[in-house]
Amino acid sequence: EVKKEKKEKRIEFALRDAVSSLFPETPDFIKQVKAKKGQFTVMFMGPQGSGKTTSIAKVAGLLQKEEISCILAAADTTNTESIDQLEGFAKRLDLPITKGEQGTDPAIIAGETEKYAKDNKISCVLIDTAADTSESSSLKKISQAISADIKMLVLQSSPNSQECVEQAKSFNSLAGVDGVIITKTDKQDESGAALSVSYTLKKPVYFTGTGEDIPDLKAFSKEAFLKKLRLG
Repeated sequence: EVKKEKKEKRIEFALRDAVSSLFPETPDFIKQVKAKKGQFTVMFMGPQGSGKTTSIAKVAGLLQKEEISCILAAADTTNTESIDQLEGFAKRLDLPITKGEQGTDPAIIAGETEKYAKDNKISCVLIDTAADTSESSSLKKISQAISADIKMLVLQSSPNSQECVEQAKSFNSLAGVDGVIITKTDKQDESGAALSVSYTLKKPVYFTGTGEDIPDLKAFSKEAFLKKLRLG
């Protein structure tokens, strides 16, 4: 039983607890990287147009701020535009990058990048992969060729949360997902996508992309999210 004058607060608290329970606790990414002995490898996956390659550059920029060395791997060998884009970010950030010609086995590029990082004491390896889920063999081969500490799924915030759910299920079934980045939240509110994907995958949202530039990356905060929904 709830007194009439307290019912609204009681409902608000119950709703807050229900929404909060949908989000796994997000690990501190920088602490994860620093805690690893040897190189820390992040494999990035995501559909075409999700902002995957830009998100890799944003994460690289974050690592640079923390004085953590990193290397980029252009393992999306089906898309020359993606390779060129990642190479442009590497030059802008003054970072090493490994790449191959279009059609090169992406698993070889990913494996060689990890080896180069180990030989040269580079702390973090960031690997780009093919965006199309029809390239399932590519994703599986890369996944088997490396020792990924995080398989990061990059999804564009969308008013159609069901679309995000289907994309999340598809990539998770192909290679497994450990964490999520929701992009383009400056153009579309991420609430539906974040809630739906977290509930579906039971995996943490690590970051949200808040723009097109390298610094436009924000660590996901469950408390900030709840406040945004006026449940704080």
